[in-house]
Amino acid sequence: MANAVKESIDKSYKYLDKFISVLRNGEDVLFAQEKVPSRRVYKDGPKVKKILEVYDAFVTWGLNVYDQGILEDLFTEEDFAGTRTNPKYRQIEFQNIADGSIEVLSISKIDKSTISSAGRKAGTTFPGKESDWTETLTCYALACRQDKGSNITEEEFRDFLIKGRNEDKKVLQVINQNVLTNKDKQLVYQYGLEKPEWQTSGVKVANALYASPYLKSGVSYNFVFGGDPSIKWFKSKWYNKFNSTLQNYLRRMNNIGNDVKNYGSSVDDKWNPADIYAISNKLTPRKQK
Repeated sequence: MANAVKESIDKSYKYLDKFISVLRNGEDVLFAQEKVPSRRVYKDGPKVKKILEVYDAFVTWGLNVYDQGILEDLFTEEDFAGTRTNPKYRQIEFQNIADGSIEVLSISKIDKSTISSAGRKAGTTFPGKESDWTETLTCYALACRQDKGSNITEEEFRDFLIKGRNEDKKVLQVINQNVLTNKDKQLVYQYGLEKPEWQTSGVKVANALYASPYLKSGVSYNFVFGGDPSIKWFKSKWYNKFNSTLQNYLRRMNNIGNDVKNYGSSVDDKWNPADIYAISNKLTPRKQK
């Protein structure tokens, strides 16, 4: 498995400068199999500072820092020659992006994609209306809140999104069991990670709804995005009932009952019954209808 420190030693002229920059600037880093960083280098950690201090000293002394032997001394704990197939790399401090906690792990945990062009992606595009993504993200926040069983924090929801983006099995199970939406999961996670203001909104809405009379304790819900095809049966019935009621009212008022559009109608954005639906998962499709 390719890791950044090994590549920086073996192909120093190509990767070393970028790797040192990652350490010096405390950049977000990808671990193996990750699609979005869950940690960053903790640049104020004493172990990180020590590596950079030694590297800077090598430069000051005029040593060739691209030399493989020098880099082996810099990044490994013991004689590299004796353990070349399984070197013991130095440990450094990493900071969890979601909750800020610090952990000490091998520097080899940093995946090669962190320092290669393959690991740098262009901005993601989210097709359709932005409100579709914010509403779906709120469904994810509600599912996260339901799974925890108590109020969630912004840090917890961000961690939930990071784990989801990195295909965590538990997060995938929570979403598959409790959210119905026609939006791609990976894009929803990415949208949330790129929009911290909507992370905040989702957390506030989820906690507020669970503090209200609308969501009952002890009931497990499916959270349905209003644009998902699975909820069309309800919206269709609601729109028909609304238009019928409106037409009857206009007739009683001696207005033009057949021209509902001139007086308002159940246009989706004007009279939408809801953007998000919470449906008890005990209800069968027949009971729902």
